[in-house]
Amino acid sequence: TIVLPDTCSKINPSAFKDCISLVSVTGNGVEEISINAFENSPVETIDFPNLKSIGSYAFSGCSELSSITLSDVETINNYAFTGTTSLGPVICDNLTELGTEAFAQSGVSLFSAPKLTSTGNNAFVDCTDLVSVSVPKLTVLSVGMFKNCSSLDEVEFDSVVEIKANALRNTAIDKFVGLNVEKVGNYAF
Repeated sequence: TIVLPDTCSKINPSAFKDCISLVSVTGNGVEEISINAFENSPVETIDFPNLKSIGSYAFSGCSELSSITLSDVETINNYAFTGTTSLGPVICDNLTELGTEAFAQSGVSLFSAPKLTSTGNNAFVDCTDLVSVSVPKLTVLSVGMFKNCSSLDEVEFDSVVEIKANALRNTAIDKFVGLNVEKVGNYAF
Protein backbone atom coordinates (compact mmCIF):
# COMPACT_ATOMS: atom_id res chain seq x y z
CA THR A 1 0.00 0.00 0.00
CA ILE A 2 1.23 3.45 -0.93
CA VAL A 3 -0.06 6.59 0.80
CA LEU A 4 0.87 9.76 -1.04
CA PRO A 5 1.15 13.05 0.89
CA ASP A 6 -1.46 15.78 0.40
CA THR A 7 1.17 17.85 -1.40
CA CYS A 8 1.25 15.35 -4.28
CA SER A 9 -1.20 16.66 -6.90
CA LYS A 10 0.00 14.81 -10.02
CA ILE A 11 1.18 11.32 -10.86
CA ASN A 12 3.62 11.53 -13.77
CA PRO A 13 3.69 9.30 -16.87
CA SER A 14 4.52 5.64 -16.21
CA ALA A 15 5.12 6.31 -12.48
CA PHE A 16 3.75 2.90 -11.43
CA LYS A 17 3.70 1.19 -14.82
CA ASP A 18 4.40 -2.56 -14.58
CA CYS A 19 4.95 -2.24 -10.81
CA ILE A 20 4.48 -5.92 -9.88
CA SER A 21 3.80 -5.55 -6.14
CA LEU A 22 1.40 -2.60 -6.14
CA VAL A 23 -1.95 -3.31 -4.42
CA SER A 24 -3.38 -0.03 -3.16
CA VAL A 25 -2.67 3.70 -3.61
CA THR A 26 -4.29 6.60 -1.75
CA GLY A 27 -3.73 10.34 -1.84
CA ASN A 28 -6.05 13.20 -0.96
CA GLY A 29 -4.07 15.75 -2.97
CA VAL A 30 -3.94 13.88 -6.30
CA GLU A 31 -5.89 15.72 -9.01
CA GLU A 32 -4.23 14.41 -12.17
CA ILE A 33 -3.03 11.01 -13.33
CA SER A 34 -0.79 11.16 -16.42
CA ILE A 35 -0.54 8.72 -19.33
CA ASN A 36 0.45 5.13 -18.59
CA ALA A 37 0.76 5.93 -14.87
CA PHE A 38 -0.45 2.53 -13.61
CA GLU A 39 -0.53 0.57 -16.87
CA ASN A 40 -0.27 -3.21 -16.45
CA SER A 41 0.16 -3.05 -12.68
CA PRO A 42 -1.73 -5.41 -10.32
CA VAL A 43 -3.25 -2.49 -8.35
CA GLU A 44 -6.64 -3.35 -6.84
CA THR A 45 -7.72 -0.12 -5.11
CA ILE A 46 -7.21 3.54 -5.96
CA ASP A 47 -8.50 6.26 -3.64
CA PHE A 48 -7.90 9.80 -4.88
CA PRO A 49 -11.03 11.69 -3.75
CA ASN A 50 -10.00 14.95 -5.48
CA LEU A 51 -9.05 13.41 -8.83
CA LYS A 52 -10.09 15.53 -11.85
CA SER A 53 -8.28 14.07 -14.88
CA ILE A 54 -7.12 10.61 -15.96
CA GLY A 55 -4.61 10.34 -18.81
CA SER A 56 -4.57 7.91 -21.73
CA TYR A 57 -3.73 4.30 -20.84
CA ALA A 58 -3.47 5.28 -17.15
CA PHE A 59 -4.99 1.99 -15.92
CA SER A 60 -4.91 0.00 -19.16
CA GLY A 61 -4.30 -3.67 -18.46
CA CYS A 62 -4.85 -3.34 -14.70
CA SER A 63 -6.92 -6.51 -14.56
CA GLU A 64 -7.09 -6.56 -10.74
CA LEU A 65 -8.45 -3.01 -10.37
CA SER A 66 -11.83 -3.33 -8.67
CA SER A 67 -12.25 -0.08 -6.75
CA ILE A 68 -11.54 3.50 -7.78
CA THR A 69 -13.03 6.81 -6.65
CA LEU A 70 -14.24 8.73 -9.73
CA SER A 71 -16.91 11.06 -8.32
CA ASP A 72 -14.98 14.32 -9.02
CA VAL A 73 -13.34 13.23 -12.29
CA GLU A 74 -14.12 15.54 -15.22
CA THR A 75 -12.03 13.94 -17.98
CA ILE A 76 -11.12 10.33 -18.72
CA ASN A 77 -8.82 10.06 -21.75
CA ASN A 78 -8.34 7.39 -24.42
CA TYR A 79 -7.89 3.76 -23.34
CA ALA A 80 -7.67 4.79 -19.67
CA PHE A 81 -9.42 1.67 -18.33
CA THR A 82 -9.10 -0.74 -21.28
CA GLY A 83 -8.80 -4.30 -20.00
CA THR A 84 -9.66 -3.56 -16.35
CA THR A 85 -11.66 -6.77 -16.16
CA SER A 86 -12.33 -6.67 -12.40
CA LEU A 87 -13.89 -3.22 -12.50
CA GLY A 88 -17.55 -3.12 -11.37
CA PRO A 89 -19.95 -0.16 -11.08
CA VAL A 90 -18.60 3.22 -12.22
CA ILE A 91 -20.25 6.45 -11.04
CA CYS A 92 -18.81 9.71 -12.32
CA ASP A 93 -20.82 12.64 -10.96
CA ASN A 94 -18.76 15.33 -12.73
CA LEU A 95 -17.47 13.58 -15.86
CA THR A 96 -17.98 15.61 -19.05
CA GLU A 97 -15.46 14.00 -21.46
CA LEU A 98 -14.79 10.32 -22.11
CA GLY A 99 -12.07 9.26 -24.55
CA THR A 100 -11.86 6.62 -27.26
CA GLU A 101 -12.08 3.06 -25.88
CA ALA A 102 -11.85 4.49 -22.35
CA PHE A 103 -13.55 1.42 -20.82
CA ALA A 104 -13.17 -1.05 -23.72
CA GLN A 105 -13.05 -4.71 -22.70
CA SER A 106 -13.44 -3.80 -19.04
CA GLY A 107 -15.58 -5.37 -16.31
CA VAL A 108 -17.70 -2.26 -15.78
CA SER A 109 -21.23 -3.40 -14.85
CA LEU A 110 -23.00 -0.07 -14.38
CA PHE A 111 -22.05 3.35 -15.71
CA SER A 112 -23.58 6.62 -14.55
CA ALA A 113 -22.36 10.05 -15.66
CA PRO A 114 -25.09 12.70 -15.36
CA LYS A 115 -22.92 15.50 -16.84
CA LEU A 116 -21.28 13.54 -19.69
CA THR A 117 -21.52 15.44 -23.00
CA SER A 118 -18.71 14.01 -25.16
CA THR A 119 -17.35 10.52 -25.90
CA GLY A 120 -14.77 9.05 -28.21
CA ASN A 121 -15.48 6.05 -30.42
CA ASN A 122 -15.88 2.56 -28.95
CA ALA A 123 -15.89 3.90 -25.39
CA PHE A 124 -17.41 0.67 -23.98
CA VAL A 125 -16.85 -1.78 -26.82
CA ASP A 126 -16.85 -5.44 -25.69
CA CYS A 127 -17.94 -4.71 -22.08
CA THR A 128 -19.93 -7.92 -21.69
CA ASP A 129 -20.70 -7.29 -17.99
CA LEU A 130 -22.25 -3.86 -18.63
CA VAL A 131 -25.96 -4.01 -17.74
CA SER A 132 -27.04 -0.43 -17.08
CA VAL A 133 -26.07 3.01 -18.43
CA SER A 134 -27.28 6.48 -17.44
CA VAL A 135 -25.96 9.44 -19.45
CA PRO A 136 -28.91 11.86 -19.54
CA LYS A 137 -27.04 14.85 -21.08
CA LEU A 138 -25.22 12.98 -23.84
CA THR A 139 -26.52 14.01 -27.28
CA VAL A 140 -24.50 11.68 -29.55
CA LEU A 141 -23.84 7.96 -29.11
CA SER A 142 -20.43 7.66 -30.77
CA VAL A 143 -19.37 5.01 -33.29
CA GLY A 144 -19.35 1.59 -31.63
CA MET A 145 -19.96 3.13 -28.21
CA PHE A 146 -21.69 0.06 -26.72
CA LYS A 147 -20.92 -2.46 -29.47
CA ASN A 148 -20.89 -6.06 -28.20
CA CYS A 149 -22.08 -5.10 -24.72
CA SER A 150 -24.19 -8.24 -24.79
CA SER A 151 -25.71 -7.78 -21.30
CA LEU A 152 -26.69 -4.13 -21.75
CA ASP A 153 -30.47 -3.83 -21.45
CA GLU A 154 -31.08 -0.78 -19.26
CA VAL A 155 -30.31 2.64 -20.74
CA GLU A 156 -31.08 6.28 -20.03
CA PHE A 157 -30.38 8.45 -23.07
CA ASP A 158 -32.79 11.37 -22.57
CA SER A 159 -30.97 13.88 -24.79
CA VAL A 160 -29.64 11.71 -27.62
CA VAL A 161 -30.22 13.19 -31.09
CA GLU A 162 -27.79 11.00 -33.03
CA ILE A 163 -26.90 7.31 -32.82
CA LYS A 164 -23.78 6.63 -34.89
CA ALA A 165 -22.79 3.40 -36.64
CA ASN A 166 -22.61 0.29 -34.45
CA ALA A 167 -23.32 2.34 -31.30
CA LEU A 168 -25.76 -0.20 -29.83
CA ARG A 169 -24.91 -3.22 -31.99
CA ASN A 170 -25.08 -6.63 -30.30
CA THR A 171 -26.61 -5.41 -27.03
CA ALA A 172 -29.55 -6.90 -25.10
CA ILE A 173 -31.65 -3.75 -25.56
CA ASP A 174 -35.09 -4.85 -26.74
CA LYS A 175 -36.85 -1.51 -26.31
CA PHE A 176 -35.46 1.91 -27.12
CA VAL A 177 -37.50 5.08 -26.89
CA GLY A 178 -35.55 7.95 -28.42
CA LEU A 179 -37.88 10.91 -28.41
CA ASN A 180 -35.23 13.34 -29.67
CA VAL A 181 -33.34 11.08 -32.12
CA GLU A 182 -32.92 12.69 -35.53
CA LYS A 183 -30.23 10.48 -37.07
CA VAL A 184 -29.42 6.75 -36.86
CA GLY A 185 -26.20 5.40 -38.38
CA ASN A 186 -25.46 2.13 -40.19
CA TYR A 187 -25.86 -1.01 -38.09
CA ALA A 188 -26.65 1.15 -35.06
CA PHE A 189 -28.64 -1.65 -33.37
